[in-house]
Amino acid sequence: MEAPQFLHRHQINTALWDACVESADNGLIYFRSWYLDALCPAWSALVWGNYEAVMPLPWKIKWSLKYVYQPPFFQRLGVAGNVPLTKALRYAQKHFRFIHYNTGTAAPQARFVTRQRLNYILPLAQPYVNMQQGFSQACRHNIRKAQQRGCRLTQVSDAALVIAAYKNAYGRLNTQAKKEDYDRLHHMLTTAADKKHIALYEVRDDAGNELAQAAIAHDNKRLYYLLGAPTAQGRQKRATYFFIDQMLQQHAGENRLFDFEGSDLPNVAAFYQSFGPQAEYYSSVRITPFTRI
Repeated sequence: MEAPQFLHRHQINTALWDACVESADNGLIYFRSWYLDALCPAWSALVWGNYEAVMPLPWKIKWSLKYVYQPPFFQRLGVAGNVPLTKALRYAQKHFRFIHYNTGTAAPQARFVTRQRLNYILPLAQPYVNMQQGFSQACRHNIRKAQQRGCRLTQVSDAALVIAAYKNAYGRLNTQAKKEDYDRLHHMLTTAADKKHIALYEVRDDAGNELAQAAIAHDNKRLYYLLGAPTAQGRQKRATYFFIDQMLQQHAGENRLFDFEGSDLPNVAAFYQSFGPQAEYYSSVRITPFTRI
């Protein structure tokens, strides 16, 4: 494939871009134009051919220097389409002297890879009973506890409640996200809900007490556990076990993956592993003017 074009956002054909992302096996929801527009104040891209492959490059300026960074609420970016990641990064380095963000899988020994990161996925194209057989004994026990304690799932429309629950439960751990990032997240969730790419949920008990809030993003390939946060009472009632079990029941048999979106945190990883998912790796890369790719 020939060398790519380097395009700024206003030069990109949005329809062709999103069609490329939808058709590419590695085109995840984070590559969609509306996702990037909502969460990135500025982004440019490499585009191969007639949008046969694309590589979004969110950027900022510091000390008059443009650099590519990892935006909050993106698991990863990289290339959507059939272009080797190393080759794509080599082209990106011609336009940005510093690049630090999460991408698809790169060779672990590559000098520009700073960390191999871990995600978990569970194929939905199977009966729920088959998925349930992969649950750990503790997971099944916690789901039963949640059901006995009156957990009830409802689809809702207020993105602000989901974000508030997330900030209360995990905001202290996500020190990268600032107020303006949460404002953009609210805009993204609202925009995506209008496009039917996001569903918002809450879990309450029989008495109406709030137990958990969650956002599930979805495209033609995956359901993404984008945000999920229990209250203190929700932890006691195992509301997050209940929520994920409900998602798996509702979407069993679909030709998609359930994407747990991580995690490198041991406790969170153990929780996800209890559902019997597959491990999926991606890379954190850091490139400077002195990095040879």
